[in-house]
Amino acid sequence: MERLTLKKMEDSLGIVLSDDAVKALDAKEGDTVFAVPTADGLHLTLHDPEEANAVEDARAFMDTHDDAFRKLA
Repeated sequence: MERLTLKKMEDSLGIVLSDDAVKALDAKEGDTVFAVPTADGLHLTLHDPEEANAVEDARAFMDTHDDAFRKLA
């Protein structure tokens, strides 16, 4: 566990991540970090959860219509 401090940044609050936290996220400057609500608080990730859901939906759709895609190919 790592303790992070909120800092005033213009009209907002920001969190400064340590080098260890950045390495754990496999992040670099300019990356977008998503804060996903969980039962315990927030989960930080570089992966867009909405994009992941869209990919799952697309796979399910393609599996459902597998025959049609084969005929189109």
